[in-house]
Amino acid sequence: ILEAIGAYYSSVGEAMLKFLENRAVAAYVVRGDTVFFVRWESKAKRIPVTVDSLDKLLSLVERGFIDYIPCVHPLNENVPDRLVIDMDVGDKIKASEYWLDIVKHVAHATVKVLRRLKIETCVKFSGSRGFHIWFGLKKNRESNEMPVVSRDYFANARKFIARLTRLVEEELENTPEAVRVARKIIPEWKPIVTSQVAHKDLRKDQVLLDWSSMKRNGVARAPFSLHYKTALVSVPVDPDRIMEFSIEDAKPLYVVENLNKLKEAFELKYYSLDVLKTLNNYSFIEYAI
Repeated sequence: ILEAIGAYYSSVGEAMLKFLENRAVAAYVVRGDTVFFVRWESKAKRIPVTVDSLDKLLSLVERGFIDYIPCVHPLNENVPDRLVIDMDVGDKIKASEYWLDIVKHVAHATVKVLRRLKIETCVKFSGSRGFHIWFGLKKNRESNEMPVVSRDYFANARKFIARLTRLVEEELENTPEAVRVARKIIPEWKPIVTSQVAHKDLRKDQVLLDWSSMKRNGVARAPFSLHYKTALVSVPVDPDRIMEFSIEDAKPLYVVENLNKLKEAFELKYYSLDVLKTLNNYSFIEYAI
């Protein structure tokens, strides 16, 4: 199995590197029947795992590193350079035959809402039971001039996602097919999506738009990484073809055979950090984040 994993990463490693370079990388490491979550090359010396070359990536694979989850900010910086929305279905949806259709509708609605806000996104399957939506963030002159401690851009990102959730719900409720599928599992009185990360039992029949990776040392699975539980790929998905996605598209052989096309589907566009203020004027109930 390790040989097959090594062959896979030999094929896709170069495509992964730009999402791993110059940042700390967490990983799931498999040794025998045991899985470890690892952040440090040396925990005592606080030296993080880093991946800045294909050789380094493949050397980690030989050590059992199979699932790569980089930080949302570069090394030694307190400002995110990517915004990540992690869509996670609740346990009741996960156990149903409709889970994939429901989460595809949520991802599709989120892309539509962000486009109305003039934000073009990249989309990928999580490798398990959800989708991740990313876009790039860049410092502007103002943020370079201000001391880092004077602003918390991570908090701004979390608030942006929480507020966005309300707009995604409106989009879903105005999409008859999304409502038809979602209401097979989700009660009529309950929103389809939520940004409430806590109280997992209360959102077992909802889709979470998770903002929790948007923090110092927060991490999000890299495009093309294998998921350690499923051996499926966190594969890029064309934002205009989300509803056509099938699990077959996340199998490693398919990914290797279609790598060039898939790389093109995950070219991040970068927006000023001011984009996180886009929804500040909306009158929303503020969730505890």
